[in-house]
Amino acid sequence: MGSLHQLESRSAVKRRASEWIARLEAEDVSENDRTRFAAWRAANPMHERAYEELRLTWDELRAAGPFVRAVAFGQSMIEAAKPRPRIIPWAIAASACLVVVGAIAVLLVMSSSTKVFQTAVGEHASVTLADGSIVDINSNSNARVDYTKHSRLVHLDRGEGYFTVSHDATRPFWVVTDRSWVRAVGTAFNVEMRGEEVRVTVIEGSVKVGSVPPEDGDGRLDESAGASGTTLTANQQIALLGRTVVSVRTLTPGEVARMTSWRTGVLNFENEPLSEIAAELNRYTTLKIVIRSPEVESLPVGGTFEASTRGAEALVSMLRDGFDLSITRIDGTIYVDRKQSQHN
Repeated sequence: MGSLHQLESRSAVKRRASEWIARLEAEDVSENDRTRFAAWRAANPMHERAYEELRLTWDELRAAGPFVRAVAFGQSMIEAAKPRPRIIPWAIAASACLVVVGAIAVLLVMSSSTKVFQTAVGEHASVTLADGSIVDINSNSNARVDYTKHSRLVHLDRGEGYFTVSHDATRPFWVVTDRSWVRAVGTAFNVEMRGEEVRVTVIEGSVKVGSVPPEDGDGRLDESAGASGTTLTANQQIALLGRTVVSVRTLTPGEVARMTSWRTGVLNFENEPLSEIAAELNRYTTLKIVIRSPEVESLPVGGTFEASTRGAEALVSMLRDGFDLSITRIDGTIYVDRKQSQHN
């Protein structure tokens, strides 16, 4: 019986083509990269067409002028990068927003008032909005930006975002999830969606946080909703579960720095349960770390790790060599268990 080969979808080919554009534009592109790209391009006429289409669009945008900054993100670049984050200093144009090229797609900002930004697992993007506000988008996240004459609105549909808001008292800045909202005028704060829980951490200034949707059924923003809610100031964090406020607490500057260190491409932990560290690193890689025994789950661990597959591998190496824990690999999952001697 002959072998079966699954045909590549057009979306998969475009995704790969956009990844190659990002790789070839990187400062550390190698001759090996160019050789592999040439082989991929020649392997299928569909590869050639997809690359030329995206390349033409990219060149036209770059030629238009430096009105908008662009940042390239992709899993291949993350794996090749150094521990510190890497920002590619390209300049291209569109109008009043950012173009993000990632492993998922080439996202082109057109004339629509709503812009969508998304990252794949392991990606991190920094988006400068029309008013100068900056949105840092964490791994596996999705955000929709909708600016009007009277309001600045971001829907965080998935994941995590860090928002540095340009001051404008006449046009409040809203971040809305499916079960919470944050209203600010000019400040910096972090919003994280994890399971059913939403956590809001304020870094600078103050914000108001609420759980009643500030929009009507047609998506119109109700500014009066901002009069209610809980007021948070710098170094405070609120956790909401559904419409219930689970906790409001004050953090140390060190705790805030560790919680937002993902923006630098690294994750910092200080004597935290291993289960929480593994869960955090799992957000940045398709490799999954599973802790099998309760006593190992509660093991206090500290350290600094890359927010990537390499960071997860570094943790596993430390657990095996430094803690003498049992490590078992099955496909894309790494199981961590008690010391081998405890099994006997």
